[in-house]
Amino acid sequence: MHWKYLKSQVRHKWFVFLECCKLGVPWLGIIHDLSKFLPSEWLPYARYFYGEWPTVEQANRQFPFGTVKTKEDVEYEFDVAWLHHQHRNKHHWQRWLLTLDSARSDGKLFPLPMPERYLREMLADWRGAG
Repeated sequence: MHWKYLKSQVRHKWFVFLECCKLGVPWLGIIHDLSKFLPSEWLPYARYFYGEWPTVEQANRQFPFGTVKTKEDVEYEFDVAWLHHQHRNKHHWQRWLLTLDSARSDGKLFPLPMPERYLREMLADWRGAG
C-alpha cells in the first residue's frame, strides 16, 4: 500500500514539476505537495487509494469483538486529510475562499485574490494529474 502510494506521488510530482518549469515557476514544482508526505496526509491518502477496508456491516460480521477501520472510517479520515491539504497548499483554489460566518452573511463565500504564481502551480497540478 505505501510503496504504491509513494510511486504515485513521485510520478505526480515529476509531471507537475515539468509543467511548473513550462509555466515559469520551477521552485513551486519542487516543493509541490510536500504536505502529502506528512503522516496526517500520507496515512489517510495511502489507505484511501490503496487499502482494502470492509464496510461497517462486513466489519461487524468479521470482527464482532474488536475494532477495525471500515471503509467509512477511511473515507472520513481521507476527507479530513484532504481539507488539511487544501489549506496547507496555496495552489488549491479552495484555500482562497472565505466562508463568512457573521450573522448577516448566512455562510456566503468570499473569494480572496489568488496570487498568479499559485494559479500557475494549480494549472501545472491539473496538467500533471492528467
